[in-house]
This record gives sequence, C-alpha cells and structure tokens, in this order.
Amino acid sequence: MKNKMLFRGILVLSLLLSGGRGAGAVNDTIIAIVNDDVITLKDLQDFLHAVYIQLLSEGKDPADIESTMHQFETDGLNKLIEQRLLVNEANRIGMTLREGYIEEKIQGMKKKYPSERQFLDALVKDGMTVSELYKRITEQSKAKFLVDREVRKKIFVNPQEVTQYYQNHPEEFHKPERADLESIFIPFDEPKKTWAITADAALGKLRSGANWEEVAKEYSKAPSIGVVEKGKLLPQLENAIFALNPEDISSALETEKGVYIVKVKAKFPAETAPLEEVKDSIYNQIFQKKFKSRYEEWLAKLRKGAYVEIKN
Repeated sequence: MKNKMLFRGILVLSLLLSGGRGAGAVNDTIIAIVNDDVITLKDLQDFLHAVYIQLLSEGKDPADIESTMHQFETDGLNKLIEQRLLVNEANRIGMTLREGYIEEKIQGMKKKYPSERQFLDALVKDGMTVSELYKRITEQSKAKFLVDREVRKKIFVNPQEVTQYYQNHPEEFHKPERADLESIFIPFDEPKKTWAITADAALGKLRSGANWEEVAKEYSKAPSIGVVEKGKLLPQLENAIFALNPEDISSALETEKGVYIVKVKAKFPAETAPLEEVKDSIYNQIFQKKFKSRYEEWLAKLRKGAYVEIKN
C-alpha cells in the first residue's frame, strides 16, 4: 500500500509540473538544457521512476523509500542535471566501460527472475526496453566511475585524523550503564484480574525454580527486550531494572500497555568505547565529510564550465 502511495506521488508531481496540459505536450515539454542535451518533463518522470524502482529492487525500508523519494521529488531536476553533467564529462574525456561489463550487469538482474520472459515482462511493466536499460546502466556506471576517479580515490584519511577525532569528541563514544535482559510480557488485553493472575502464575513458577525459557514460551506475548541503556527506559522500569543484580528476577512491572517480568542476564558499567572498537566508524565519518565537500566543489566547477539553463 505504501509503495503504491509513493508511486502515486511521482504521478502527482508529474501532473503538477505539467500545468494540466495534454499528455503528449507534457512529455515533450523542455524543462532544462545541459550543454547540447535537452531535458524534457518525460526525462524527469523517467528519472524519478528509475530512482523509485532502484530503491524497491534494493529492498529498502518503505520509510527510507518515502524519505528518499520526497527528497528527489523536491530536487529531482537538479539531481537529473547533475547526472547529465557527469555523463557529459565522462564522454568528453573518452571514458569507456570494460567490454562485457553492461552485459554482466544485465545478466545479474535477469538472475533475480525465474525466467527471461518474466524479466522482460518486468521491464515492460516499468515502461522500459532492453536498449533503454542498457543506456541507463551505461550512463549510471560512467557517472559512478567518473566520481570514483576524480573525487573518491583522491581522498585520504590518515590514522592521526582518526585518533584526533576520537580524542576531541569523547562524548560521542560514551556508553551508559547497560543491562542485558530476558523478559516476559503480558499485555493488558484482558481484565485486570485475569492478567494479574497470569503474572502471579508466571512469577510463582519462576521463583519455584522453573526454567525461564519454558515459562516465557507459555506466558510471554513479545520477544525478550535484550540489551538496554540507562536513560532510555520509562522511569518505573529503569529504576527497578537497574536496582537488580545479575540472575535476579523482578516483580511484575506495570507499563501503559502491559506487565513485564525481567531477568537480568548481565550488567555493564558506563564506559568509553575503546578506539579500536570505533575507529572504522570514525574513518567512514571523516571520509564522507571530505567526500561531500570535495564532490560539491568539483561538481560546481563542472557546472560552471557547462551551459545549464532551467526553463520556467
């Protein structure tokens, strides 16, 4: 349902851009020029649709798809112009792809379908031919390899930068006190007398030495909580849980939606994560920041050296 709503969003955007004109006129309407290339409204529609299909094929979470599509729907034309600039630059410097590269990509896509006929049917459903798919993959690949060559491969993060970031931002690597919990959850979907009896029965078995897993399987209506951090729970839960010692079992802890019974498997004191544990994430963070800055600077130079006109 959510995916259908997102696709309708693309169609609505197309209608808004069209100003209510007929479909033929809409598709042919020139909305931008990049060097010798014209960008029509159909190009923008196809671009947004391709982004949407790509996100679906990657198995992205519906919320992530919705967020990404919202960004592209508000800035889609600039993104499309950016792609054209990259492809034009790749062609200008004579960039070519390894022989057989596109065929390998397409064969990889075909393997996701039970048969070639279903693959072709899926292309038709997406409004695309094999030749159009070939062109799209070619352009996307050239743009990616160009950015890799001109930006990504020229970025270097040395170990001293990682260490300095770690030393200058200790608050980012602080781990609060934590507890690893087994839990039994009894929801408030029955009268109080009933769930209270259920909670008492579960506690009685546990305090008599019954196996936790067996009691949880019989009474719990939700998976175990797992590891929790101090400061992230409701006060009535947190105060009770962090007062327990390992292997202790709590009383019935009431929340808005039900009752929890918890067993503390282990407790971990507050600490600062060691550099060895977080160095990769720090490296990636510094790298992405450098990449964003250099990419935007490089793209601005490309745009300045090109003819770009956006039609009103």
